[in-house]
Amino acid sequence: MNTLFSPTRLHASMRNGRRLSMRNGLRTAIWHILGISLMVISLSSCIQRVEPTTVKVKDPQRHYFPVLAGQELLVMYTMENTGNSPLYIREILACCGCEPDMENTTQIVLPGKRGFITMRYYSEKNIGYVEQKIRVYGNFEPKGMLELSFDVNVVPDAAYTRDYEEMFQQRVKDERAIQRLVDGIGNNQGYYVNIDDL
Repeated sequence: MNTLFSPTRLHASMRNGRRLSMRNGLRTAIWHILGISLMVISLSSCIQRVEPTTVKVKDPQRHYFPVLAGQELLVMYTMENTGNSPLYIREILACCGCEPDMENTTQIVLPGKRGFITMRYYSEKNIGYVEQKIRVYGNFEPKGMLELSFDVNVVPDAAYTRDYEEMFQQRVKDERAIQRLVDGIGNNQGYYVNIDDL
């Protein structure tokens, strides 16, 4: 009988092979766990905590001159980061008819720099006195929220009061007009501030 392939010797070599494969598997698992732990530790050190900062907004409460029903009012607030941390704006919420213009809004303002919050108010659905409240969420001190507001009187056309669809069609025509680019927008004449609000 050949001793090289004896059943006893074959059985012993299979047992040793299993032990070796279990040891190799255990070593591989330990290296994987160690590698993943090092990656988690190194990536968690890259995360930076956002500290609160202070902000100064020029004229946070405004009173605009009247606009005709159907006109669009562009409202732009200038803010200055007076703190030591960068300012991050997470979200801007406004009332019905007013929406943030995120293309023209500065979402990150470095310390000592200025940025802008730009809002568009569409007056198609309102007539009379309208007050808009705007909430800006970010890393503001003390509570993470900044409140802005403006009011305007929406005046109907004296000869004829148009319905919503007619005002929308007129706005589409106005947006295409080159004259608007040359002369500017008549309803963006500015605003005034009550001395009591300062």
